[in-house]
Amino acid sequence: MILHKPACGIVFEGMLLCSNHLSAKQILATADVNDTVRAGVIVLPTGSWYSPEDDTADAVETAGNPNVLTLDVSTSSYGQGCSAHTCLVKIEAYEPV
Repeated sequence: MILHKPACGIVFEGMLLCSNHLSAKQILATADVNDTVRAGVIVLPTGSWYSPEDDTADAVETAGNPNVLTLDVSTSSYGQGCSAHTCLVKIEAYEPV
């Protein structure tokens, strides 16, 4: 996950918990805080395997898979591509228990 340094308020490069209003799910991602992205933007690369911490419905996804935070709606019956490459998210520092 890449965050804009001045705008995000996160002053460290560590683990973040990322969530949104569409899903009860949350993901863990490692922060790379710098000024190479626009203020208010998070870059979360795709490609990680789905890896929940347990089998419950609200388990935290531990590999940073962004599909957990997006709608599962295809672009069309023909293309079947992902319709959501952007979404609103909330980030906070992650403190393991």
